[in-house]
Amino acid sequence: MDVKAIIAQAEDSGFGINHLPYGSGNKLSENSNHILVRISDYCLSLTELEIRGYFQNLLTEPLFSTEYLNTFMEAGISVWDSVRDRLSSDLQKKEIPQVLRDSFYPLSSFRLQLPVKVGDYTDFYASKAHATKVGRLFRGEENALHPNWDKMPIAYHGRSSSIIESGDPIYRPKGQILIDGNPVLDFTQQLDFELEIGFFTGKANSRGSIINISDAENHIFGFSLVNDWSARDIQRWEYVPLGPFLGKSFATTISHWITPIQALYPFRCKNPNQHTHTLDYLKLQNESHFDITFEVLVNGYTISHSKFEELYWSPSQMLAHHTINGCPINAGDLLASGTISGWRENEYGCLLEKNEAGKTPLTFENMERIWLEDGDEVSLKAYCKNKDAYLVFGEVTGQIQKYIS
Repeated sequence: MDVKAIIAQAEDSGFGINHLPYGSGNKLSENSNHILVRISDYCLSLTELEIRGYFQNLLTEPLFSTEYLNTFMEAGISVWDSVRDRLSSDLQKKEIPQVLRDSFYPLSSFRLQLPVKVGDYTDFYASKAHATKVGRLFRGEENALHPNWDKMPIAYHGRSSSIIESGDPIYRPKGQILIDGNPVLDFTQQLDFELEIGFFTGKANSRGSIINISDAENHIFGFSLVNDWSARDIQRWEYVPLGPFLGKSFATTISHWITPIQALYPFRCKNPNQHTHTLDYLKLQNESHFDITFEVLVNGYTISHSKFEELYWSPSQMLAHHTINGCPINAGDLLASGTISGWRENEYGCLLEKNEAGKTPLTFENMERIWLEDGDEVSLKAYCKNKDAYLVFGEVTGQIQKYIS
């Protein structure tokens, strides 16, 4: 295997050494779990590197002889930086160390799995375009945004037990639906996708303490695409007065790969103009948005694009607000952005906006959809690109399966 040639060509794949996303997989030849770093269609086993003593003078304790990344995430940003810097430096050497060559494998050598044991899951509502358009549909133009929306990041607590990996099937859920003014128990007829980005937290804060906005990024380990599937008819009947429940808790899909926050630093972009008064604990000191472009495909057809810049609230603000009451955040917690939509045509992050709550079908190629049908496959993609660097996020896919009993 010509490792040097693979690394040289990896930049064009979006999984070069400027990226080095983390994952987890079962090595098929020996049925053992490994923590991985992806390079193009290959990977390095951090587990094998640790066993072979590669991190001996860098780490004070084993971090990669586990099924999930949580132990590494808990170690904190100085350790994340040290590991990333060591790998990046050695992979760029004229003579790549033999220990790295010996721990290099094709991705096909592993069965990928969830990279993180997610303890808690919080889903925000951070896109102003999405919140406004959905508000118009259900409350009218004058009441599109609730008075608190642009004063603080709004969120609900999701269910971590239904977080699944990319490629897992999506079973059509059952719940109460209001038909002709009467509730009935039935399978959802209004199944929807939600284009989101999520971030995983690292080193925990203790209960009763806060994560200051100026320090928030030091607690963010990395990012993943997220599809927070939604049953709109179940959601519409249940969400008053306490918000989402069964319409959301049946499936949330995440990528196999976590993009470290350090890989996104070259793609920082201007924060949104937050017109209204923002309390001091939420005021951004530096640029905390990233230039990320998203794409949604249904059955292989691209139906929408959107941008990270459409998020009104940044990850730093979400995390600072989440802990302002002393809420403890643990390593491996997932915080997601909520649906990311733009204001222009074909920048919607869900079908609900496009079909105007079921009134207008989406037509593309030889297919027409109002809501997702059995057999439909939804894929989320994203990338960052500028004159100096190119990065591709791990894809998220899910196919709708027929009704379950």
